[in-house]
Amino acid sequence: MLRVILMGISAILGLAGAAAANGYAVVGSVLVYYLAILLGYPDYILLIVWTRRITGNLRPFQPALELGTGWAVGSWFVPIINLWFPLRIWNQAWRATTPTIAPPIGWQWKGLPVPPTHIIAWITPFIAAIVLALGLTLLESPEDEINVNVGNIFFISIMLDTVAKAVLILVVRNLTARQDAYARYWGAQVGPPAAS
Repeated sequence: MLRVILMGISAILGLAGAAAANGYAVVGSVLVYYLAILLGYPDYILLIVWTRRITGNLRPFQPALELGTGWAVGSWFVPIINLWFPLRIWNQAWRATTPTIAPPIGWQWKGLPVPPTHIIAWITPFIAAIVLALGLTLLESPEDEINVNVGNIFFISIMLDTVAKAVLILVVRNLTARQDAYARYWGAQVGPPAAS
């Protein structure tokens, strides 16, 4: 949550710097942004642990999973596939805990819908990074306009990233609550969970 607040402050500083053509505000925006990134590393570790946990939570209900607990962790570190496998794992966990599917789950979850928040939370940071990278490479303004352009680029990019983080919080809360509800409803039929 602190990271989301810092990203918001960075965006406001970037916008203020752009509006006032104030280089100090833009530099402040960049510094707060990098501080938010540094503070975000523990969040990424917790997100990896959570992704593994939501996959392991399915085990007592006997789903046929495309990506198991090994991929729930490893997918974050394997180049190229880390661009979409974690999202597939979240979607798999969401679908497999559909309240109308009784254990054993098997492949009944395949093809079921997922909420759009999963996709929004996943692709928005990529869009923010592209906006930032393209915006900074396209700067061809005279010196007096660079501060304004950099401030505007940072504002758009950081606001997109802030929205992504806020939506990611919703994804984590909703998927965790869905799994808890599923376990309470169907848990008595499968017995106590096996140690993982």
